[in-house]
Amino acid sequence: MPSPLHLYFAECLPRVFSTTTRDGRVREFPCSMFLFASLLLCMICTSCGAVGPPPTTTAPPLVTVTVMPDSAHPYQGESVQFSATVQNASNVAVKWQVNGTTGGSAMTGLIDSTGLYTAPTSVPNQPTVTITAALQSDLTKSGSSSVTILSLSSLTGQLVVSPALSSVTTSRSRTPGIICTSSARPAAASPR
Repeated sequence: MPSPLHLYFAECLPRVFSTTTRDGRVREFPCSMFLFASLLLCMICTSCGAVGPPPTTTAPPLVTVTVMPDSAHPYQGESVQFSATVQNASNVAVKWQVNGTTGGSAMTGLIDSTGLYTAPTSVPNQPTVTITAALQSDLTKSGSSSVTILSLSSLTGQLVVSPALSSVTTSRSRTPGIICTSSARPAAASPR
């Protein structure tokens, strides 16, 4: 004989459910009918999604903007071409900025809509500036690069006129260039 503390599920339920109709008659339903109706209701609710865990949603992929090269060391007045790679965005157009100013300024250097940066003609007090490509559709998504402007006075070594003056003739016009055999420009960073 089980102890009173060992109850079974069926013992906890009433044997009959009753209800009173409008005309005062009492109708009785067996417990099994109530359990069947409850089970059927639970199956219907879970199959249509009325109850149960919420549907899972996936977060949209993270938008990234990468600027290349990631650093540059032009001399004053020299130009550097930058490019921006936008991932996970439908609109890939970017605004180019120098130290937070769209298009830059004469003091920090200018950058056009294609990413061509031209260093200022004189080195600013802070020679390192930041080039930023900000997504036009969401300016909070951006990538940047560091530019250190070098002074022409940092050129060292021998200056050579090219082509050599001995090879210039009066019948052809040529624009000579000056080549520095060594300079203070830092070595190019290896790509990541």
